[in-house]
Amino acid sequence: VRDALGVWTRIACMPDEASTSAASAPTPPKHLQSTSVLDVDAALDAIGCGSFHFWTVTAISLFVVAQSIQTNLLAFLPPCAGAAFGVDPDAAALIASASFGASCI
Repeated sequence: VRDALGVWTRIACMPDEASTSAASAPTPPKHLQSTSVLDVDAALDAIGCGSFHFWTVTAISLFVVAQSIQTNLLAFLPPCAGAAFGVDPDAAALIASASFGASCI
């Protein structure tokens, strides 16, 4: 803390560096005290799999499928729909670009 003259002084409640020892250091949580190395497979086995994981994987899979269908349709629909409805090729390209930009967000 700085006093009125601008001199740095130590706060009394803070321990000195000399008085700090390894014995007074906080102990890590029990799950981190193990000395063995835990690989990814063992960690996943220890955590387990619940309904949250099932629904998350299901939702993400459906989103991936919907995104791939949209990408495939954008490759085929603008030329066909543009010719059938008289849409300008620049407008069809703008729709595809806007859809691509929206999927990047």
